[in-house]
Amino acid sequence: MNHDLKQLVKKAGLPPGTIRTGGAKGPVSISHMVYHRDGLETKLINQVSDIQFVAQQKNWVDVMGIDDADVMLNMGKKFQLHPLILEDICNTAQLPKCDEHDDAFFMMVKAISFNDSEISFEHIAFYMRENLMLSFQEHTTDTFHVVKQRMQDKLGKITKKNVDYLLYALLDYVIDTYFVVLRKIDAQVTLLNQEVDENPNSSTLKNIQSLKKQVLLLKRYFWYIRDIILALKKTDSPLFSKKTQKYLVDCHDHIAHIIDISESFREELIDLTERHLSAINMRSNDIMKILTIVAAIFMPLTFLVGIYGMNFKAMPELDWPWGYPVLMGSMVVLSVGLLVFFKRKKWLD
Repeated sequence: MNHDLKQLVKKAGLPPGTIRTGGAKGPVSISHMVYHRDGLETKLINQVSDIQFVAQQKNWVDVMGIDDADVMLNMGKKFQLHPLILEDICNTAQLPKCDEHDDAFFMMVKAISFNDSEISFEHIAFYMRENLMLSFQEHTTDTFHVVKQRMQDKLGKITKKNVDYLLYALLDYVIDTYFVVLRKIDAQVTLLNQEVDENPNSSTLKNIQSLKKQVLLLKRYFWYIRDIILALKKTDSPLFSKKTQKYLVDCHDHIAHIIDISESFREELIDLTERHLSAINMRSNDIMKILTIVAAIFMPLTFLVGIYGMNFKAMPELDWPWGYPVLMGSMVVLSVGLLVFFKRKKWLD
């Protein structure tokens, strides 16, 4: 989140449409896929100018790595992308959204991963028009390798349908990966439950608060994805067929389920916070109870020791041979008597 704010601050004052990348030029991988009922043809591209759009076929150009401004500008020139669209594609702090143009759809989502108790986001953008799908991935690790493999193996309906169905398939895959993230968060919540029940400490509360913050951030992004799906379901654009819109019902059900799960996590983490504080308070009360009992036992003993520690010659017990044994025995009896009294009062439970 702090990274997003830094990105937005750096953008302040720049003209609209200015492309800002991560700084140094990063690696870029471009693949051009032409698909049809018989399968998928993939070609790795070295230069943007090498992309040969096949007008009579369905084209998918996948760009992995968006830190090279020259490549992004060339993509914009090649496919007549508006400067504001290019700016949004390169701005990794941009929130998910969906824009409908006269002859195109533009969409941005976040791919999410959860490793080592930390959530990371990958900025992904889609630009779709007739027979053309452009996808932009923030990292060079291919998020959509599973979808590409399905197309290569001719599994499912992607190669048999238009690019609007490809857009649905990519969005559906991103949403399905959210379940993987939620499963990992569920494992973390289970561990925190065990820790609160068995050995709560100061680091436990920090972990709970950290996970709760991340769950709230996730829920925010999930609501954006839900709004995108609703916009796609309601669109009247000829680029999106009615048959494909019906598949979006399944996506909507999935994201609704994901939002419910994230809400349950939030409530459980709030409950964990309260349980943790209660456990710490109970432990503090037990410690105070033990210290109070010890102080209550030693208070009369200290009183007796204080009396016979005074140096008065007229104290008759000082010359009595049984004085010391009687005093020690009295102190033992008094201590045992207090413990029995506390036990009957159930103050030791």
